[in-house]
Amino acid sequence: MLALTAPQRQCAIASVIAVALALPPALQASQVAAYVVSIKPSKADSRGSFRIFPEGFAATNTSIRDLIARAYGLELAQLTFLLEGGTESVLSSRFDVSVKSEHPVDQKDIPSVLRGVLTDRFALTLHSEVKQRPVFELVSAKPGKLGPQLKASNVNCLEFLAAGGALLSEKAPKDDRGQPWCSSAYDFGVGPPGLGMHYASPLSELLRRIQGFVERPIVVKTGLTGSFEWQLRFSLTPLSGTDIPNIYTAFVEQLGLRLEPHTAPINVLVIDAIRMPTEN
Repeated sequence: MLALTAPQRQCAIASVIAVALALPPALQASQVAAYVVSIKPSKADSRGSFRIFPEGFAATNTSIRDLIARAYGLELAQLTFLLEGGTESVLSSRFDVSVKSEHPVDQKDIPSVLRGVLTDRFALTLHSEVKQRPVFELVSAKPGKLGPQLKASNVNCLEFLAAGGALLSEKAPKDDRGQPWCSSAYDFGVGPPGLGMHYASPLSELLRRIQGFVERPIVVKTGLTGSFEWQLRFSLTPLSGTDIPNIYTAFVEQLGLRLEPHTAPINVLVIDAIRMPTEN
């Protein structure tokens, strides 16, 4: 999959926009002490990264905002809608963070460990609050009828890849042109300033991938379930003289779906306190 640059995306939020009101617990300070934690201001000029290894994890050139997202299971674009509070100068500060244990760490425990580090070293406290917010409701443009670039399918790339399916294997599912459905979701080769998407998955995955291109979180109201093969082409910026539609028109013409503006209550994470950590 082609990674989107920051100006082109806030990339991708799932169609489920609610954060559980019962926030997952962080490790206590005594438990964090069982790990060797190193935090240093980043001097890297490269893109941030997050690596997991048997004894822990390491974040390089990663902002505090991104650490919070990973700790609480939010995709980066979700932060625009679902995280409030804190100052930009603190949240955008970048660090190299290394957390190691003498023993193997179960990957499912890493978010909890990271929450403990944020609590212990960044003094992070937050709470969840329901707030009324502008949203887009995804509805069928013509009930009972799909667009020409959307059809029900027995292919689900998420399940295929989760089961260890190889993208370029002979068993990899292919479209009617013989192209692998699961090999790529983004294509900037549709002509400037266009973006193309091609995948087979539940609609929630489509919305996860396009959320960064619209200014409101998306709530699914189509009633459509199961997996779908979808192809979408839209312009990134409005230009006259191009036949590539904007994303809202593309949804209607190509997928038979519409993004309608509404308001709805959503759960928001609110930062009560956070500070810069001491370096070590």
